[in-house]
Amino acid sequence: MLAGLGAGGVALLLALQTAAGFSTLTWWWGLIVLVLELALVVLAGLHILLNKRNTASALLWLVVVVVVPIVGTLIYVAFGVDRHGRRATAKELRSEAAREQLLAMGGALTPSTLLGGDDPDETCSDPLEADRFPDALDPFAILLARVGRYRAAAGCSLELLPSGDAFYAAALDAIAAAESSVVLETYIFDTDEAGDPILQALAAASERGVRCSLLFDAIGSPRIAGPGLAAARRAGVDVHAFDMRSALRGRFQVNLRNHRKILVVDGHVGFTGGCNFSARHLTSAPLDERSEDVHFLVRGPAVAQLSAVFAEDWYSTTGKTLAEALYFPAIPSAGKDVCRVLPSGPDGDYGAFHEVLVAAIHGAQRSVSIVTPYFVPSDEVTLAMRVAARRGVFVSVTLPERLDHKYVLWASNSFLEPLLEAGVEILRRPGPFLHAKVLVVDGVWALVGSSNIDPRSFFLNYELNLGVVGPAVARIGAWVDEQRRISKRVKLEEFANRGVARRAWENFWGLFRPML
Repeated sequence: MLAGLGAGGVALLLALQTAAGFSTLTWWWGLIVLVLELALVVLAGLHILLNKRNTASALLWLVVVVVVPIVGTLIYVAFGVDRHGRRATAKELRSEAAREQLLAMGGALTPSTLLGGDDPDETCSDPLEADRFPDALDPFAILLARVGRYRAAAGCSLELLPSGDAFYAAALDAIAAAESSVVLETYIFDTDEAGDPILQALAAASERGVRCSLLFDAIGSPRIAGPGLAAARRAGVDVHAFDMRSALRGRFQVNLRNHRKILVVDGHVGFTGGCNFSARHLTSAPLDERSEDVHFLVRGPAVAQLSAVFAEDWYSTTGKTLAEALYFPAIPSAGKDVCRVLPSGPDGDYGAFHEVLVAAIHGAQRSVSIVTPYFVPSDEVTLAMRVAARRGVFVSVTLPERLDHKYVLWASNSFLEPLLEAGVEILRRPGPFLHAKVLVVDGVWALVGSSNIDPRSFFLNYELNLGVVGPAVARIGAWVDEQRRISKRVKLEEFANRGVARRAWENFWGLFRPML
């Protein structure tokens, strides 16, 4: 590390000398800069060695802070610090406080539906998920019980909304019919053709006495502004940026992002999935800007779990409690689906989505179908997919042909060849950017929501997914099959023959996997 420091620091010193001449003053300034660089590298290096559990991530950040004088340390402070640090710990403590308040509500809900995890020793005899799984997947059911915070809830129904237009229309109808409360949490909220009507609907609901709360991510929503937002606030809509109690601290920490998508109306109509609130999700958007996604309308007891996740995030951000009956009414049975909300993030739910994904692939007996926009798999996910394919499981991954971030496409390509060699089907869907995130296992279990197949969704972002067993899985599977039908298969022979320069370029970006 010191050798690298010397090279970077000396290079910086020589650059200063060349620019200003070899005066005594220049030497003093050069020494000051060199000492500053030394201090920054030592402090950053110690922090990396003490806090980075992933070897590849630690090595990458060490190279950045050593090779790039001063700026490398600033980049590390902004993007690398606090993955599991004080902010995540504080968030978990505030979430625990919110859970205690929800438990104190008593009879407003069935406690096991809201907050109690399954008893791992009784999961396979529980007449919920375990009885809907084949016997071979019983170990997977046990893992879900131990990883998940919420209990599987029967009596749910799931309606697939196949586009942003369908989701926004259903959301506007639900908000217009709201009588007591509306809570909305999203990563991106743009005040445009998609966001403005939602703000207007929230303002109208607030003016007629409905309690409306909007939580957005500050990093993901730089375009939330304008007269529509101001009018909604004047009408009484409570609007906050996620976990930004300290604006100064927030400006120096862009790594912990709230990627969850939740909309709950009157405590019994819920929405979740992959859609943000942006005109890019509309079919009227220009083809080169358009994003296609799926969202889901949820009814039944699992809606209370969506409300509970929102209540924790709201309390963490604002210090305000939502543990009231109007947010958590008694919810009647609404269908034959069994659903379980799976939150994950760098707090108490650290790595939950990653563990469930790996276990689902290992446990699959017949098929694993994945649709994801960003595919930068961990070594564990790659190994699980290769092993599954080699033992005869049909493993399929559908990706967009066009990505909104080129560097992610390049990095993703660096991980595909080993999968193709093992027999994994890789497909590219042409047309608008496919932003949906869906997993279907053996045609009997599905996971839908906000998580991508990448390190950020595995370990950094606050994500929310919904596990489903029941009739809705067939409809979700049919949607996945349609995406496969219109996609182009990546052939190993052609992919392996891409040029040396292209392979080197893609592998270079693959080195940055811990940051993507």
